[in-house]
Amino acid sequence: MFVKGKERLATMFSNTGFNEYNEDKDEWEVRLTAPVWMDGYTMTCSYPHGVVVAGADDINTGCYCCLLDYSSKQQRSLPNLPHPICRAGMVYDNGVVTVVGGVHYIGDEWVLSELVYQLDININNTWVQMKPLPRPVAWPMLCCTSDYMYVLGGSVDKEQVTRVYRYNKRLSVYDDIACLPVGCHCVRGDVVIQDNELIVMSPTSCMTYSISHEWRCQSYPDKRIKYIRPVLYHGRIVTAIKHEDNTTTLEEYNCRDNTW
Repeated sequence: MFVKGKERLATMFSNTGFNEYNEDKDEWEVRLTAPVWMDGYTMTCSYPHGVVVAGADDINTGCYCCLLDYSSKQQRSLPNLPHPICRAGMVYDNGVVTVVGGVHYIGDEWVLSELVYQLDININNTWVQMKPLPRPVAWPMLCCTSDYMYVLGGSVDKEQVTRVYRYNKRLSVYDDIACLPVGCHCVRGDVVIQDNELIVMSPTSCMTYSISHEWRCQSYPDKRIKYIRPVLYHGRIVTAIKHEDNTTTLEEYNCRDNTW
């Protein structure tokens, strides 16, 4: 996971915990230890004071949820998920954490799900079931505006999908919008909003969508990328990249002229 910390770029990994990038020293500094139950299928998302961590591929710990606060350097428990969940999309928006889709442990088996749950972390009492997705999906990419939540791509039967849903928060209605030109899920890529445009970065290309246009797809010049995670940082798109040769870099990307 690649996020914007309080003032710095930050990462969240199950084997090292919460780290922040010190630009002056050009190095990563460990801030908080990851929960012991966190695994490679746990959901994470950033919030203004740190990281929300939820779920795992385990029927005993898959309902756990907590906040990692980088200001206080404390871990705060949140109400358990309704049942074990992993491989879902998760997003924080204005005090509310939303878990979308994923693989759920229901009726003594793991099933691909269309269920959606929300938790207001300020009220901090229980998860509320929201209107489900039109179709089940794992690892969708999520982002929010004041009026909408966008659910982009994901994985079904190990295949990356291109469907995009726009959820109207006020009307509680999902609309289909134009499909992604290239399938992607939140393990290999992610979405940011810049200048009122959705910008999806996959390992092969950058896809841009505005309300009045279809998706515009640009292949990266001279890049062989395995995983890429973008974040909007002080108005710039900064990406954490794992290349096909397994080296990692931190690079700024300009989607207007497709340059690094």
